[in-house]
Amino acid sequence: MSEKLSKEEQIYLSFLRGMEDLLLGNSKASIQKVKLVKQSASTSDLKTKSSILLLNTYAITRDWTEGLSEIEFLNKHLETSSQSNVSSRAYLAIAIFYNQLGEYDLGQINAKKALLFNANERTICAANSIIIESRFNLTGSLKRAENVLQNCSKANEPVYSSFLITFVARNNINKGNLDGAEKLLKKHLASTENTQYNYLISEHYQLLAQIYLQKNDLVSAKSFAEKIISMSEDNIPYKPFVAAYKTLYEVSIINNNYKKAIQYFEKYHSYDKKNLNQAKLKSMAVQTIKHKVNEKNNEIEILNKENESLTLQRSLSKKEATNKSLVILLLTLVISFIFIWLYRTKQTHIKLKQLAEFDSLTGISNRRHFTKESESALLHNQSTGQVVSFILFDLDKFKFINDTHGHPIGDQVLQSLKTPVLKHTRKVDLFGRIGGEEFAILLPGCELEKASEIADKIRTEISELDIKVNDKAITITASFGITVSRISGYNFDTLMKHSDEALYDAKHAGRNRCMIYSSSNDEHQTS
Repeated sequence: MSEKLSKEEQIYLSFLRGMEDLLLGNSKASIQKVKLVKQSASTSDLKTKSSILLLNTYAITRDWTEGLSEIEFLNKHLETSSQSNVSSRAYLAIAIFYNQLGEYDLGQINAKKALLFNANERTICAANSIIIESRFNLTGSLKRAENVLQNCSKANEPVYSSFLITFVARNNINKGNLDGAEKLLKKHLASTENTQYNYLISEHYQLLAQIYLQKNDLVSAKSFAEKIISMSEDNIPYKPFVAAYKTLYEVSIINNNYKKAIQYFEKYHSYDKKNLNQAKLKSMAVQTIKHKVNEKNNEIEILNKENESLTLQRSLSKKEATNKSLVILLLTLVISFIFIWLYRTKQTHIKLKQLAEFDSLTGISNRRHFTKESESALLHNQSTGQVVSFILFDLDKFKFINDTHGHPIGDQVLQSLKTPVLKHTRKVDLFGRIGGEEFAILLPGCELEKASEIADKIRTEISELDIKVNDKAITITASFGITVSRISGYNFDTLMKHSDEALYDAKHAGRNRCMIYSSSNDEHQTS
């Protein structure tokens, strides 16, 4: 009957087919259909529904940048939506996406917004579950978790109920109550498996594997770890999937099966690195959106000033026609205003350039500017035959500092890194913030031995930084990866890749150390 449908009905049918594609696992086709619906829909509600579906899809495909752009669209259109249930669903989708991104404060805020629209039992369960998840990740608190769990059971929402069970069980494990955690997980194991939600089931299995490993029940630990791996057909490196390989590695070590242990450790190492890369992509997506917002605000400010100038010029023209005696005075005012406006515009462009090239928190080059300057320096040094060294470092357990002492202390730590780096580098050296707590230094005309010495001096001074919370000093350390153009060549991406591999090995070797990339045997040696 599709030929008999009106234009609006046909558009809505396309929306339903996009939803069907997503449910069948064909996310690419779903995105194509729903994007067209979003562009073609004449009603604000259908545009909002399409945006919600796209946001959910981007969460599944882990396309963080596109998801954040979709959130920006939703926030603009929610005010014009006439259906309270659509607004409630939108805020829930935004909250879930922010929690997956690790922005738990924003996840909690949007979950609370979802409760403002005459929420039904399902929405109350979902929103409160997201709030519990946010608080648990931010503070470790599970306040009201039992009440929310009862509400979700009453609303017949097994997925959210099972997620809450995993939070409570993890909290018991952290407190050393292994028996309590095991009893809770086994009690709800069947209901969790009945959800057929593989990621949730994997979380459940991994907690059981962790408990049995600690209890030295190696058979059970291995069984649940193998179940997780068999469930992940695409080998997507979710945390339970990565942790399963670590469990199998540890079981093999205890059983003295070192050949298997090596195989499992290689798998764990590979997928754990992919997980670290995902965390970097999340951080970069958040920073990119924040930068775009700043640029847009600055553009609006410039346009407003230009409009003010045009309005004033029209006003002056009218006065000139009615009162010729004021022409000279008006022209003088216009010229003065233009000079002032040009000066302000120039200052604004300078400010925009600084925003585009320098990190707003630390005042050093951002990733884009550092990359551009480094590539230019590498071309010059390659043409002159000069050696170039490259250092990549990031802070150890920086998330723990943020979570324990708060983001203001974390920001203070990041700002303090500038002093030891600039103390031991030259004016010709380039220093930039690559993302989050990761930094890079390019050293033109500097041999590997000298670069290693510089890196170790910086590492030492970072560990000696005097940052206190409530008169108590906090521990700050960093891990370094180093390479040189004689080994890695003059390609920026290759230098980054090799130093990143050395940095990754520094992390796994115990942190707070420098590692040099070596191409001779593809192993890294301690500096």
